[in-house]
Amino acid sequence: MKTCKPGELETWKLGRVSDKFRVIALGLPVPKYRGHPLDPPLRSRFQALNVGPKTFKDHLSILRQVATNVPEETLIQLASFGYAVNAPESKAQGLPDFPIDCLPLAAKVIVSHYKIMQRLYVVF
Repeated sequence: MKTCKPGELETWKLGRVSDKFRVIALGLPVPKYRGHPLDPPLRSRFQALNVGPKTFKDHLSILRQVATNVPEETLIQLASFGYAVNAPESKAQGLPDFPIDCLPLAAKVIVSHYKIMQRLYVVF
């Protein structure tokens, strides 16, 4: 194994790790995100699987499972909002990325809101 000269790793923006180090998951930074990709000789030793984003229909199906008591129209509006914010036109306006995979969490918040409102109106 080749040893590096002092300061050489810093110049290459590399960090030394243990010989027992193993890469379990690898994601390459996309230009608008910060980070340093692995150098090509090291990167070529890994297999990759590109997992594309879920479709609107997939997200809506998940939302229906998470929020069974929420009206369908509300779930459609929630999913539509997420997709609209991530649309290229919205990006052109400078809107930040919307974590589309967090839609089920937002649906759970809506479910909690519905439960609270139901309790308030049932009590009074």
